[in-house]
Amino acid sequence: MFLELVDVLLRGFKLRCPCCGHGHLFKTTFRLNVRCQACNERFEREPGQWFGAIYIHLLLTLTLPVSGFTIT
Repeated sequence: MFLELVDVLLRGFKLRCPCCGHGHLFKTTFRLNVRCQACNERFEREPGQWFGAIYIHLLLTLTLPVSGFTIT
């Protein structure tokens, strides 16, 4: 179980296919491959992938000006 988790995390850090670990996730710096070259797995974004990032961004956007205003 632990070794599988480490394997999946290493694939993510190497930007490799999460299924086989051989194919590249990205064509260029900002363009995701449609499919894995090795196992033909389709890469797609999950529906709520950016949902948490929106809340983090909102928190930072509101916290920084309010704290700056309070300090001065």
